[in-house]
Amino acid sequence: MIDTVVLFFVFCLIAGPVRSELKLPATLYDTLTVFLLLAIGLKGGEGLATQELSPLLPQLGAVIVLGVVQTLIA
Repeated sequence: MIDTVVLFFVFCLIAGPVRSELKLPATLYDTLTVFLLLAIGLKGGEGLATQELSPLLPQLGAVIVLGVVQTLIA
């Protein structure tokens, strides 16, 4: 079965050129947003669960440093 995130991506690729007038109610839009974020997070979590931690430490450190710097600049 195709992944949910890929299905939404393909749907948006098709809806754009067709000039679809798709209007979603605000509550449905919010629900789909949360669902997609959860799906992406779970997919990434599954990938990280199979990785060894030591090669990821420099990347984790860089993300934390950039997050702090961006917060201080803003």
